Amino acid sequence: MVEIRVLPLKLESHITGCCTGWSCCPGKHSENPSVECLVTLYIDWLRSRTQFAMLLEPWVRTGTILTCGVIRVEVIRRVLDSRQRQRTEEFFDLISEIPVDWRKVTDLGWKMDRGGITLPITDLIIASCALSVGAAVITRDKHFRQVPGLECREYL
Repeated sequence: MVEIRVLPLKLESHITGCCTGWSCCPGKHSENPSVECLVTLYIDWLRSRTQFAMLLEPWVRTGTILTCGVIRVEVIRRVLDSRQRQRTEEFFDLISEIPVDWRKVTDLGWKMDRGGITLPITDLIIASCALSVGAAVITRDKHFRQVPGLECREYL
């Protein structure tokens, strides 16, 4: 796997939204900076007008941030103006996209449904993509924590 570089402390607080650095909240930040990440926090960042492209640049540069088509669609459809949409599309063009294996998505959904857990299809797609490459999902969405074998974190 590719190593994730740690952001300077002043930027870290903007990404996590929790603090001013790694030492202030033990256990919240990544203990393993070598895990590839699939980030789902973009919508939160759009709402707060956070410049996520700049903040995630080190991850983009090292290829340790990944995406899948459904994340791209969810984010871009919420962008309000055409210039911002173009910049957001250009940002996503720089990120490696995990291809969707629809059989794996179907299998995951079927198994979870039989276990009494029904997830939205978008979450099944994201979880399946992350599982297929062993990536952690960076999210605040509780649905992902119900997926067996999926590493979930709230912070990069």
